[in-house]
Amino acid sequence: MDLEKIAKELEGMQTLETISDMLKLKKTTCLNIISKLKKRGYLRRTGGGKQKRIYIISPRVLSHGKGMFDILNRYSKEKIIPPFIHVAHSRYSIEEAIVDLVVLNDIRININLLRLFNHVKDWNKLYLLSKIKRVCRNVGLLYDIARQATKTKTMPNNIYSRFLKSKFALKYKSESTSFKELSKKWRLKAPFNRKDLD
Repeated sequence: MDLEKIAKELEGMQTLETISDMLKLKKTTCLNIISKLKKRGYLRRTGGGKQKRIYIISPRVLSHGKGMFDILNRYSKEKIIPPFIHVAHSRYSIEEAIVDLVVLNDIRININLLRLFNHVKDWNKLYLLSKIKRVCRNVGLLYDIARQATKTKTMPNNIYSRFLKSKFALKYKSESTSFKELSKKWRLKAPFNRKDLD
């Protein structure tokens, strides 16, 4: 069995059903192939439980490092099906994940990343990364929304003021009229409505 050839044929995000259809094999046989692809490093799995299991397959050996979507799905209630494969090839922190996820400018991702703020260990690093990616006020606004919506660690005042004074912000694809006070404070409209948090 040429696993590299199979991985090339199945490259991308698949489910057990799509793998079965593409290979024209029974699901039990496909589960055996999935296991072999995983052992060889051609496959990574996301989802499970109530979420549909998604297999990320590549003809190149996938790193075992965690990417932004692994971190997001670890802490969020609603699991996100990754829109693309993201694998970190070195140590990848919560702070890096927050900034990279904010840059994606996706409503569902923005809602789900709110819980990540409770796991930040280095607020200064979060600020510096936000500054590099030019999303300081976006991160600050989402932090304040997270403070209202969920349990969140307190950001040190000196770093909070640096976020607040920053000129850098990414314009959201969609803008909400909710969170008016916070929007005025951060000079930036929220990317989702308050009711979206329910």
